[in-house]
Amino acid sequence: MRKLKLLVLLALICLKIQAQTSYYKTYNWEKAPTVFIPTEDMKKNGELLIVFEKKFFEIAYDADGTLAIYETIHILYHVNSEKAIDNVNKGYMSLSNINEEIDLRARCISPQNKITNLNKASVKKVDDLEGAGPYKLFAIDGVEVGSDVEIIYTNKKQYYTYFYDHVQLKTPILLYEAMIISPKNLIYETKSYNNLNQFKSDTLENGKNRLHLVHKNIDGFNIEKYSPGKSTSMGYIAQLTYNMDKKKSRFYTWDIISRDYYNVYYTLDKAQLKPITKSVDKLKLDKITSLEEKIKTLDSYIKTTFEVSDANKELSLEKSIESKKMTTATCLAYYINAYKYLQIPFELVLTTERDNLKFDPKFPSHVYVKEYLLYFPDINKYVSPFNICSRVGFPTPSCVNNEGLFIKEVNIGEIYSSSAKAKNIEPTPFNDSYHNYNVTAQLDFNEKTTKINVSQYLFGYSAFYIQPIYRYLNTEQKSEIHKNYYLTENSESVKNFQISNVEEKDLFNKPMIVKYDVEQNDFLENAGNKYIFKVGLLIGTQAELYQENKRLTPADMSYAHLLKRELEINIPEGFKATNLNDLILNKTCSIDGKEAAVFKSSFEVKQNKILITIYEDYKLTEFPLSSFNDFKNVINAAADFNKKNIVFEKI
Repeated sequence: MRKLKLLVLLALICLKIQAQTSYYKTYNWEKAPTVFIPTEDMKKNGELLIVFEKKFFEIAYDADGTLAIYETIHILYHVNSEKAIDNVNKGYMSLSNINEEIDLRARCISPQNKITNLNKASVKKVDDLEGAGPYKLFAIDGVEVGSDVEIIYTNKKQYYTYFYDHVQLKTPILLYEAMIISPKNLIYETKSYNNLNQFKSDTLENGKNRLHLVHKNIDGFNIEKYSPGKSTSMGYIAQLTYNMDKKKSRFYTWDIISRDYYNVYYTLDKAQLKPITKSVDKLKLDKITSLEEKIKTLDSYIKTTFEVSDANKELSLEKSIESKKMTTATCLAYYINAYKYLQIPFELVLTTERDNLKFDPKFPSHVYVKEYLLYFPDINKYVSPFNICSRVGFPTPSCVNNEGLFIKEVNIGEIYSSSAKAKNIEPTPFNDSYHNYNVTAQLDFNEKTTKINVSQYLFGYSAFYIQPIYRYLNTEQKSEIHKNYYLTENSESVKNFQISNVEEKDLFNKPMIVKYDVEQNDFLENAGNKYIFKVGLLIGTQAELYQENKRLTPADMSYAHLLKRELEINIPEGFKATNLNDLILNKTCSIDGKEAAVFKSSFEVKQNKILITIYEDYKLTEFPLSSFNDFKNVINAAADFNKKNIVFEKI
């Protein structure tokens, strides 16, 4: 996908040499710094403070006329506690997309203003730091409570027309500053989110454009439970929108971005199309009468036949099909042209994951091209082509209930082109995803044991991350997965465990079924002539949402879904249950007068058995802050039921 953006970039930007002094060469840290003295309130505000964080991005033409970004990062930490020392006595600098390392300096300023500079011998490179790519690591000596740690570095980076930054992280920032400097002919536009100050524009003495942002006192940001994640934190986006040497009109609009994708993926020549049509013909899809089944069969074939990874060597379509190894770009070309060949209407959707960066239809930028979906309007369903867990009808859950750019092919006679529109990606109905339980408990007061038979039925997103991959796991991996379905962590006596409906033909057609038997000796307690049965444990461990601090962000469920539990408990001969009304709970969250989430539990006694029905659902994925308390009550109702007991007394 990166190659497409680079090709577009080269076509849009006029090469131009400007011999001017770079900003980073004039910028420096203080020669004789003194340690920062925090106020008492600042000390209470966090174990670590960022006194200032400055990021400067200078776009400049090199001597050969190519563009590069000179990035300078300057940050000053103040250490308020022993615990914070470990956070700053090691420094990290990402080496991703770096063409040249220009400068790296670091120092510690003690409470007595003694300066300890970076020991260059401590610097080392790591090819891949815990999956985050190449990094440079370095030790910072002399760090103690009350000291400052200062880091500054400049790198020459590969040029991109856009970038974005999540400014607000866990550590409070007293002063944040960002600056974007570009040649006179290159005009950037920016947009700040979640109450971050906007950039201000001006022109430097050398004629370069400058965008400048300053924001003071940024609180630390913690991702709250059941929240939209980083998408609610302060951040900004910058996008190159004009090249005044090329033309005066915007060259980044949704129509232009869609046209770029159309030209790359929809317009293959006959030689490129031949291996695709040949492999599709082997599937004999013409014998399938159902349009939805045709769509699903092709998607299933691609996902189970080809290894898709950008680590794979980029080959021609023919070689990729032969080797069964594809890059994401090759795979997308295969999907698009296979469905075109079958004359099945579809639209390519470009979007983001809503818990990281919500798609903004009002600010056209490649920064929002992070995720790819295919939409089939005739059946109103989506699929994520690169997600091995996704099948038609169930795209990556974090991409739905978000907006995206929908690209479709249109034609007037023999002239074909693209049409683009930003629209909402509708979530799947809540009742398409469920995790249901049927649990039978046989109480034995003489042995003080409970024999339990458990059947669980998972469908849709409730089975999304397990059902498609279960058959590929080894025995050890499967054993770890099984523990997720135990009623408690103390379920060592599980027997007859089995998971069914996990073959390709079953995916999102049949519920994944989990069954097992278990004997528990910790579900029953004896209290004199009474027995207490921990009935709440039959629904498994439940999440709790007891908010001690003021809630700052709205609630977000990964996906809309429901849960229905049917519990059957025998009443041992000679006993009666005395507190069954305690099992009745009813919590509802309504938004605009409509029920958005609910938890209801009820019971009946029939043929010497207690039959309990528990119903819980979340019809939406997003719950506004104004409805958070009601949402919290629904979530906590399940946790409250998990603590319920039934008291049995002798008749």
